Amino acid sequence: MIRRWLQRRAWTPRVSVRAWRPAGCRLHVLPALGAGSVSHTLPMPAGVCPVSRNPIGGTLEVSYRPASVVAEVVSLHQLLSYATTEHPEGARSVEGLACWMRREVARALGVPVAVRLTLTIHPGPQVYEVRCA
Repeated sequence: MIRRWLQRRAWTPRVSVRAWRPAGCRLHVLPALGAGSVSHTLPMPAGVCPVSRNPIGGTLEVSYRPASVVAEVVSLHQLLSYATTEHPEGARSVEGLACWMRREVARALGVPVAVRLTLTIHPGPQVYEVRCA
């Protein structure tokens, strides 16, 4: 009996957040809900280059200060996968890929975005870093 009474009295927050895609964007966004700064780190697919089979591994980090929305993580993974397989205009090189991702995320969010791409490549292995701000 007490258990039923407590269940009725217990407060459970009900937050219903739905992702949407701004017009002309490939990236889904969510409400920021008070986030001060956001950083997403995505694993880079290995062997994207058909000639050198680089990179061995690496990460792509997207950082920004959200205004009203944040990027949806699954959508970011899909955008990176699209860029590494389809090679859209401007994303044919590693440097171009980082700048293309920055442009796409900034277009969806409406705020300045910084992208840092850190790759481990052959020969070596050596670390190659690209920053777009």
